Amino acid sequence: LTKRAIKIFTPRSQRLYWLTHSSFSTLVSGDSEPESWRKTEGLLRCPANFSPLSPITFLERSAKVYRDQTSVLFGSVKHTWFQTYQRCLRLASSLTHLGIAPGDVVAVLAPNVPAMLELHFAVPMAGLILCTLNTRLDPFTLSVLIEHSESKIIFVDHQFLELAHKALDLLAKSDKTRKSPTIVLISQSNDDDEEEDDSGSDSSSSNSFDYDYDYETLVKSG
Repeated sequence: LTKRAIKIFTPRSQRLYWLTHSSFSTLVSGDSEPESWRKTEGLLRCPANFSPLSPITFLERSAKVYRDQTSVLFGSVKHTWFQTYQRCLRLASSLTHLGIAPGDVVAVLAPNVPAMLELHFAVPMAGLILCTLNTRLDPFTLSVLIEHSESKIIFVDHQFLELAHKALDLLAKSDKTRKSPTIVLISQSNDDDEEEDDSGSDSSSSNSFDYDYDYETLVKSG
């Protein structure tokens, strides 16, 4: 703000109040910062005065403060916050050994299963970028998103493995020089009752399509 701008755009009575007000008078007199702001000059950034926001810190705190409290309850799967934290760390460790570099994109095609939650923490832990794909999209749209995001790895829930293969086939036909993303299968291990009811259909359909790694194997090997 300048005095000229104040004079043009502000009523005279308001200008008189502002110009006589001590803190505002300091600003328009030429000083760029109030006196209270200058007290921070010379301070070095440290955890006490600077902490970048990150979802990873939320998980780290929950693992300490709510260590033994339930974090995930999905069918027969039940994890505490400490267990979730450890699983994310192991998954992040495995991701760094799959031939990808920090800043690469990891896609996931899955509903709201425990693996989806863990990937939201494990992927940034490994310095990677998460790209969640809508499970309701058709193969062509998915192929466009995978190509545009330049995903190096794609995590696929067992019930969408066929959909993922159709999308990758379209991508391979449009660009034969492009290397296909590594496929990690999120197996059905969430609910014992569902496994008994659907073992004939879902298990056979996922086994008929190729994949490179199994999700739980990556978690355990990290």
